[in-house]
Amino acid sequence: MMSFTSHLVRRSASRLLFNGQLQYNKRFYEIEASELKRGVMIEHKGKLLETIKTEHQKVAMRGGFILADFRNALDGTKSNYKFRSAETLEAIDLERTFYKFTEKTKEGLVFKSVDDEDAEPVVVKDAKQLGVYSHYIEYFPQDETQYSFLEYNGKVLDFRGPTEVKMHVDSISDLSNNLVLHFANGRSCKAPSHLTKGCDIMLRLPEETYVTKA
Repeated sequence: MMSFTSHLVRRSASRLLFNGQLQYNKRFYEIEASELKRGVMIEHKGKLLETIKTEHQKVAMRGGFILADFRNALDGTKSNYKFRSAETLEAIDLERTFYKFTEKTKEGLVFKSVDDEDAEPVVVKDAKQLGVYSHYIEYFPQDETQYSFLEYNGKVLDFRGPTEVKMHVDSISDLSNNLVLHFANGRSCKAPSHLTKGCDIMLRLPEETYVTKA
């Protein structure tokens, strides 16, 4: 079992737990190689692979073969494998889980399960796993905002949050016919020329594009 506990770990109320048996939401089931199709995930040779493309090669008097192209869901690398059509593969379904952000500590960003109040908080140590949301997560109302994780062995594969956030314009720079708005979190976006320093705007995420004046 692969472990990425250095990135995402379960945390008790008093200390951070580095647990080699980190639990994650997934369901295994067996399929034949002939059942592979785009989007199906399998565990193969210690890797989590997402099917990109398949091709069936028929062989006289035999069941034939499946040529499949995959993307490694953890690091994005591409690979291809050849399977017998009837070969058994271990497919996997990953369950999306929902959390609320509670606080930022020296250990990382702390999230609490929405569905299970007794579950231990989750600490994301590497904020980069959250993508652009890592820059804005403290700007959302904590009690009202939910985030969803798709995780595997403690690594965040996909993180989703609200599509808009209210931001205060700290400063403005002029770039040709467009303004560039700068925010307190160090991020920026292009905007129409009628905006002024000190105003509030709505920003679309994860694109980081201007929506409207708030």
